[in-house]
Amino acid sequence: MDFEPSEHEPEEYDPEAELRDPESGTLTIPEVSTSESDASPEVIKAFWGTVLAVNGALLGLSVGLLLVIFRGDLRRGGLLLVGGLLLVGFAYRRYRSYRLERSDDDSKPEPEPGTDAESEPAPDDAERAADDVDRAQAETDSDVVTEEGPPEEFD
Repeated sequence: MDFEPSEHEPEEYDPEAELRDPESGTLTIPEVSTSESDASPEVIKAFWGTVLAVNGALLGLSVGLLLVIFRGDLRRGGLLLVGGLLLVGFAYRRYRSYRLERSDDDSKPEPEPGTDAESEPAPDDAERAADDVDRAQAETDSDVVTEEGPPEEFD
């Protein structure tokens, strides 16, 4: 077998050629600047909390399963499995609550320019309907019955 390239084959691209320092003959690695301000603190807190919960769940589930299968240790293995399942539930709950919180923030309308942002927003249809239901329930719960006109007599 001939592993040598033929003369018709193009030169292979060398990705390190752009990073070589001609003076020292070594590679210069470009510096990448990252700042923690790229994400809000609430996003960072939610992310790392979920990552730690998922990692703990994975560890508990895998070690617990290994203890149950290979050692037959139902007590310790079972505890680790239950702990892992609880951490899966915690991570899921944390993720879902963050997603719901973010969707609630996105659904709030932005104040229009030229309006007072501190003013009370107008109630939407759902709030009006809830107020109507509360008012109707309060009227039926009260002991006072009002009549709007004379009672009609039936013959």
